[in-house]
Amino acid sequence: MVDPISLSEQGTNSAMKSIGRTIVVGIGANLGDRLATLTQVGAGLAHLGTVEAAASLWESDAIGPPQDRYWNTAVRLRARSSAPEIVRELLRIEASLGRVRTLRWGPRVVDLDLLWIDGEVSDDPAAEVPHPRMHERSFALTPLLEVAPDAIDPRTGAPFIVVREPPLERIGAGHVDPLRWTLLASR
Repeated sequence: MVDPISLSEQGTNSAMKSIGRTIVVGIGANLGDRLATLTQVGAGLAHLGTVEAAASLWESDAIGPPQDRYWNTAVRLRARSSAPEIVRELLRIEASLGRVRTLRWGPRVVDLDLLWIDGEVSDDPAAEVPHPRMHERSFALTPLLEVAPDAIDPRTGAPFIVVREPPLERIGAGHVDPLRWTLLASR
């Protein structure tokens, strides 16, 4: 769905500010019951704003130390919150689901990342937007482009380009009402 208000108008249009901006949150997990965790994340994300789309469920090898493969997806929301407010809520959701930060790029029950906000750049180290490494990671960029196919890099004005590393396997479908994911029959 293309927004009827151009990017240049969104920054100054009070009607757009009142209904929120388009944001995309990346979701990953490789510990525990990943499907149950994704469902719980979906319930938490509903507190941020209106869920508009859910990407497919993708599986990939992990980056970092040896560990189980990751399941990744993304959700597009309409929200009014600032980037730091969104990140604080994502960290709260992670903690409520048992995420403990011990090892960089280590196994995780859940990993939530603010990937992109339409037309917005944030250099806040705690809430950098767009996500600083998204353009290098298929598991972040592929789901983002699935839910926001016209997404552009607000720093350059160029469309994001799909990357192929690490290789992905589509393993499920995303649904919006209610927000949930189902595994493909071949799983």
